[in-house]
Amino acid sequence: MRKYIYLCGLSIISLFLIACADQNVKSDDTSIRDGTNNTSEETAAKNQGGEQGTNEGTPHQNDDTTTPLRDFFLKDGSKAHFKGEGNEFAGFTMEIAQPYENYFIVYENNGGVFLRRIFSLTDKQIYIMDESTVEYKDEFPSLEKLETLSPTGIYLQKPFEVGATFDGWTITKTDEVVETPFRTFENAMVIEKKDEHTIHRKYFVQEFGEVKREMIQTTEGKKLKVTSELESVSRGNG
Repeated sequence: MRKYIYLCGLSIISLFLIACADQNVKSDDTSIRDGTNNTSEETAAKNQGGEQGTNEGTPHQNDDTTTPLRDFFLKDGSKAHFKGEGNEFAGFTMEIAQPYENYFIVYENNGGVFLRRIFSLTDKQIYIMDESTVEYKDEFPSLEKLETLSPTGIYLQKPFEVGATFDGWTITKTDEVVETPFRTFENAMVIEKKDEHTIHRKYFVQEFGEVKREMIQTTEGKKLKVTSELESVSRGNG
């Protein structure tokens, strides 16, 4: 029974929590590890509290020159909890690490699966370099090891414009108001992926990254809706 629950959880993760992998990712960049994407002092000073409220006054930036992609992750050492509805595996805890300049490692634990995802940042893309289940948080892979990995998909890509597409995802909104148990966010960016029976959506906010995930599946006239919403954040010092 435990094995069955585990496999069900992995399936849900595959459908809902992970962007579908594309083994033939192509890019105009000469290297997927170029650029440093430094965050401005003004950006770094925003949204430093975990208090309730909104991020009104921190408008989502659509200008490629003013929005470093690192701003779509919580800081190194941060932890976040997501409240889930619609499935026993929809709620999860997320931990973020930035062991190297342009790499983020994100651990997600939903009680059935402990998932590790590795991301690489360039000026225009956040690449998924690896996503796999692990038994526990081990030592970070060395930089030399990470540099041997090839992208398996694209997590996020500029330009942040409605209608822009990447790796099967489409940007549908850049100014969405999204309510979560943590707070109400202004100017969220929404990306969406559809297939015959399922709609996947992710909601991104600058300096928080993903604040909501949504999966709506319709089969044989029945609708299943699974959501994960940001409930709490403990910020690191990165």
